[in-house]
Amino acid sequence: TSRRSHRRTAVGPKSAAANLAKITIYTCDNSDVYHLNPQSPHSLPPPSSIIPDFPSLFTSIVPTEKPLGVDPLGNLYGIHDMAQPDPKQGEREYYARVGDAEIKRAFGKPFTDRKCEWDLGNITAIFHLLGEPPARVAELGCGVGWLSIMLARRGFDVVGVDISPDAIAAGRQQRDALNLPRLDFQVADYESLEAEDASFDAAIFFSSLHHAEDEAGALRNAYRILKPDGMLIAFEPGSGHGGTESSRKAVEEFGVHEKDMPIAKIISLGQQAGFRRHLRLPEPWDFLRTIYRPSYRKATSSCDLRNRFRLGVLRAFRRFFFQREDQSFVVLWK
Repeated sequence: TSRRSHRRTAVGPKSAAANLAKITIYTCDNSDVYHLNPQSPHSLPPPSSIIPDFPSLFTSIVPTEKPLGVDPLGNLYGIHDMAQPDPKQGEREYYARVGDAEIKRAFGKPFTDRKCEWDLGNITAIFHLLGEPPARVAELGCGVGWLSIMLARRGFDVVGVDISPDAIAAGRQQRDALNLPRLDFQVADYESLEAEDASFDAAIFFSSLHHAEDEAGALRNAYRILKPDGMLIAFEPGSGHGGTESSRKAVEEFGVHEKDMPIAKIISLGQQAGFRRHLRLPEPWDFLRTIYRPSYRKATSSCDLRNRFRLGVLRAFRRFFFQREDQSFVVLWK
């Protein structure tokens, strides 16, 4: 069948009322001719108050031979069939928009990150919690996969999941360059991941859960893919994150999610998902920085050094027993 270009025709008299209801007729081929029939379930009711001569212009709105898949008038009174905006579009397109320089910087993490010490300390905690390989680990919201790569190089079987095709493409390229057969990258939404039930020993959210559209759905999926006694580790920025200047700028510029993600919320949603146990732990970075301090070099004597060390230990114990939420992370077990 020959194809004709789409024709756009405005129907109705040129009046203020008619401007409220302009109709577009799309003719795709010779058989799809649309008419207006007020009795058709796909048509408009006779809006004589809007366009007085409307019923006399056409006689039916459905195709003469083919079933109508969508309302060709865009369901002018309800617009039920029009595609809704994708709330995750910013997350999908983030790495495509930031460009190669930012992707290269991301691969340099943790050393290129302004929070390098924070990253290194927390990664050490992850390795201690996972124990010795082998184990199957899912990193949910892996970005370009720099942490997944570290886990795979340690000997774990790793699946890195991210919603951004550009991030995963970059991760796969780096994986192949490093020859890491234990590492798999998947373009997927961790809120609706199609992995098999009870197929992972551990799952990790490393500063990624606060980007979720539906964090409850993300935790339900994490629970589902974990084996019995499987472990979920969540490092998140906590309360107040969404209101920071950098978060507001990211939301405005890239349309990403930058939510507050307090530990209490993670625990509550985790319990609703089915997790039986949880433990809140101090972030190693915050614990270590109270003892391993660059200020030791300012000591004037050995006695001063010992006093500074004792003070650091006291601070460390205080942080351990009186944990601040923004300096903690949580582990949940299935």
